[in-house]
Amino acid sequence: MGETTNIAVTTAVNQFMFSICTLVTNWEEYWLMRESFENRGFTDEHCEYLIADNSNGNVFDAYTAINKFLSLSKATYTIVIHQDTECIDSFDMLLDVIKNLDAFDSNWAVCGNAGAIYPLNRFFYIKEFDLERRQEGLPQRVESLDENFLLVKNSARLSVSADLRGFHLYGTDICMIAKFLGYTCYVIPFYINHKSSGSYNNLYDDKDAFIKVYQHKFPAKVVRTPCLKFYLSNSPVKNKLYNSKLMFFWVKAFYKLKYKVTKR
Repeated sequence: MGETTNIAVTTAVNQFMFSICTLVTNWEEYWLMRESFENRGFTDEHCEYLIADNSNGNVFDAYTAINKFLSLSKATYTIVIHQDTECIDSFDMLLDVIKNLDAFDSNWAVCGNAGAIYPLNRFFYIKEFDLERRQEGLPQRVESLDENFLLVKNSARLSVSADLRGFHLYGTDICMIAKFLGYTCYVIPFYINHKSSGSYNNLYDDKDAFIKVYQHKFPAKVVRTPCLKFYLSNSPVKNKLYNSKLMFFWVKAFYKLKYKVTKR
């Protein structure tokens, strides 16, 4: 018989600390970005550099590329970074930020340098052109992150949605997936110079597609398993009321009728 591995005494072995991953449309910008990271200590000893080559056209959209990056990473953490950025803080500084975040909340899965949570404010630790926005009080827990810099903990085994396409809102998407899986997301004090304000091409079309996909991901429904049935929604009041013995009889009848109507 083959060897058996006890996961209680086994830890994943990663070849690198960081996989630094970029969709490339402009090689000059990419090499300048990479040089800035290498000059700040993100060398081949500690890092691998992965690219999705879109220099001759959009072979990859962002969602497809990121899932490929995450699946191929040989590192403890995956950094998804725009090509038009410049690394200002160092490798050692990022390790310190991660160490402090682990002590603050070891359940984190994704972090970045700009994000937001409704109805609170937006939070930034970024330079854009000549505008410096370094807020105090970080790390700050958020529910969405800007895409110019994303740091993903690979042990969380995250991905972005397979049913979304385009080049926008994947920072929000991966945060929502992380939250659904029980993880947290943060804006952290790691300083990057983003040399542009980003592209807003097709942003609102991508927003509409994002809403259309997500409205089907969390519908209220009766869940059936091999051994039980229960009502599930995003409303604590409905969950308690509709799972009561009397109400659940009528809830099941409603959803059974709804199923028959929609199948016609």
